Amino acid sequence: MRAKIITTCRELGYTVNGAVNGGAARINWTGTSFTVDAGFENHPVTYVSWYGATSFAGYYGYRLPSEWEWQAVADFDGTYNYGCGTTINNSIANYYSSAHPDGTSVGGAFGVYGYGLADMAGNVWEWTSSPYGSNLYALRGGFWTASPSSCDVSFQHSDSSSSTIYNIGFRVCRMPEPDLTWIFVDEANFSGAISKYEITNAQYCRFLNAALTSGDITVDEEESIVYGAAGSNSGTDFVGEYYYNFNGVGWSIDGATLGGSSRVLYGNGMFYVDNGYDDFPVTFVSWYGATAFCEYYGLHLPSGAEWQAVADYDGTYNYGCGVTISNSIANYEGSTHPEGTSVGGTYGVYGYGIADMAGNVSEWITDVPYNPESRYVLGGAWNSIGIYCQIFNWGSMGIDYMGPHIGFRPCY
Repeated sequence: MRAKIITTCRELGYTVNGAVNGGAARINWTGTSFTVDAGFENHPVTYVSWYGATSFAGYYGYRLPSEWEWQAVADFDGTYNYGCGTTINNSIANYYSSAHPDGTSVGGAFGVYGYGLADMAGNVWEWTSSPYGSNLYALRGGFWTASPSSCDVSFQHSDSSSSTIYNIGFRVCRMPEPDLTWIFVDEANFSGAISKYEITNAQYCRFLNAALTSGDITVDEEESIVYGAAGSNSGTDFVGEYYYNFNGVGWSIDGATLGGSSRVLYGNGMFYVDNGYDDFPVTFVSWYGATAFCEYYGLHLPSGAEWQAVADYDGTYNYGCGVTISNSIANYEGSTHPEGTSVGGTYGVYGYGIADMAGNVSEWITDVPYNPESRYVLGGAWNSIGIYCQIFNWGSMGIDYMGPHIGFRPCY
């Protein structure tokens, strides 16, 4: 594949309107590392391509806004003509005749407006994720020598995805994370954060409603299935694949009646959680649906090695709850919960302070077994016998399987 231009160094700016080399590239390559010109640390980056902006965003779990998301934020309450308000002048925006010797100005030098954002009028054009023709992407907001009309919230402009120039930069956005509690781990096979609990019905419901709004899912009410769709979120969309079954019937076994049934329901154009089941782990979610959730928020599923490293704690654990397992410390066969699954943390926390890494629901991971249309699950479930809850007992399921005993937890 041909390499894509991300940024260029040591590029001269534009001498005009009181600026000398305005918007020049201020990040330099020493031969071993990158450095920023003194005094320009807080100026917006320039000479960055759409590829470079998108790569930066993805690296940190962010994304570029679509041009319509950008406009919705810039327009604030619907009365804004510019990102700085109903009017524009050189005291509130860096655009034509602002006469800055460096062209660009330090972020926020002209104040904040609307939702509390700076420089949504002027300073630099901002890349968006919206295509604008063959190899072109939309730009919004105007720049430091732009006319007032170019700074209008509804003004549309575009450039080549590989373009690097003195007046283009970007800002990123991110979907608000579901209300997760993170446990930070730093050891040989895992250095990062992992969710203390398995993803709950309430958290997955929030994702489904957000993804419905952004066009990243479609709903088939007749089949009771949520499918992936190509929406505005920058994460992977598994178009046409099963994500979630909102009419999944659980199993009546081991003291449970329809244990693990779907508890995120759909009606009147939105998703909602069955009363009393907010904090139970979500079930009937496929690997596609678990992965889509993670990527929507800039997270990811753990690999098997990462999951096991966390579950094994100090190297002595046979189960995610310790050396041994019993019905007092894990929800597995014999626990006789009438709902099958149990509220996250009911059986305590172990190792690094994490709940339900043995039992409750088996958890999707990223590893691919011999069948590429499957993925592994780890940890055992509410209906599993004890041996299946062992840390090193790998199970596998079809990549689109949705059942009453499988859920997931993310990490980053």
